[in-house]
Amino acid sequence: MNTLLIIDSHALIHRAYHAIPPLTTKAGVPTNALYGYFNLISKAITDIKPTHLAACFDTPTESFRKKIIDTYQATRKPTEDNLKVQFNLVKELVDAAHVKRFEADGYEADDVIGTIVTQARQQDTNNLRMVILTGDKDMFQLVDERTFILTPQIGFSKSILYGPKEVEEKLGIPPNKVADFKALSGDASDNYSGLHKIGPKTAVKLINEYGSVEQMDAKFDGETMELLRQMKQVATIVPDVPGIQVSLADLRFEALGGEEFRNTLQKYEMYSLITRFFPRTSARVEKTVREPKQQEQSGLF
Repeated sequence: MNTLLIIDSHALIHRAYHAIPPLTTKAGVPTNALYGYFNLISKAITDIKPTHLAACFDTPTESFRKKIIDTYQATRKPTEDNLKVQFNLVKELVDAAHVKRFEADGYEADDVIGTIVTQARQQDTNNLRMVILTGDKDMFQLVDERTFILTPQIGFSKSILYGPKEVEEKLGIPPNKVADFKALSGDASDNYSGLHKIGPKTAVKLINEYGSVEQMDAKFDGETMELLRQMKQVATIVPDVPGIQVSLADLRFEALGGEEFRNTLQKYEMYSLITRFFPRTSARVEKTVREPKQQEQSGLF
C-alpha cells in the first residue's frame, strides 16, 4: 500500500520551538525550531516509510474564520521574533529538499490538508493510506479507515497513531462528529467558547442523542442555533480550498536528500542533520554551535 505523509508544518514548528533549548548559528540566526522540525520529519519518515510527501503551511493572511467570529484566535500571543524568522527558514529547507509545499491565503494549514486529503482520496480509491503528522486535534475530523493522525508525544522517540477507533476512544464520538463537538464545547486555543455550561461530556451526550448540530432545533432556540451553526462552520476543515491542486504523481517521495538540501543544512550549521541525512557526506561535522541532546527536550505535545 502507498502512504502519503502530510506534514502540518506550522503546528510542528511551534511545538519544536517551545520544546527545544535556544540554538543559533555563529551569526546569531535562531535555528532550534528548524532543527526540531526536521528531527520530527526524519522520525516520521523512518516510522511511516512514505511513498508520497507533502508539507502544508499557514500564511500571515487573516483566516476567513475571523469574518465569522471576530474574536477568533484573538487571545493568542504575538509570535516571538526568534520563532517568526524560522518559518521562512523551514520553507527554504523544504524547498531545497524538493518536497512539495502547499499554502493558501485566507485559509489555515488545516484546510489545505483537508483539501489534499479530499483530492488524494478521489485520485486513489483503493491503494493509498494517508498519515497526517500534527499535534492539532482538530485534524481528528479527517480520520477514516485510510486516513490517520500521527501525534508525537515525548521528545522525538514516541508517537501515537490515531485511527477511527482511537479517536472515538479519546473523545467519545466518531471522527465525523468532531466539528459538532467543537461547536458545542468550544475551543479555548481558538478563542470561541461553545454554548454556556456545555462541556465535553454534555457535548458528547447531545451528539449521541441528536446526531449533529443541525438536528438540535428542538433543543435550542433560533438565536442559539444560529450561533451553533457559525461555530460549526469555524470548526469545520474546508475540503476544497481554491487554488490547491494535488497530483499524487508530483508528491512521489524516496528520501530527503540532494546537494541543494545538504548545502542549505550546511548554511544553517545543522551538522547532525547533515550526518543523519547524508551519512557518507564529506561535509565537515565539527559543531560550531551546540545542538541540544535528546534528553534535554521537553514534551512536544
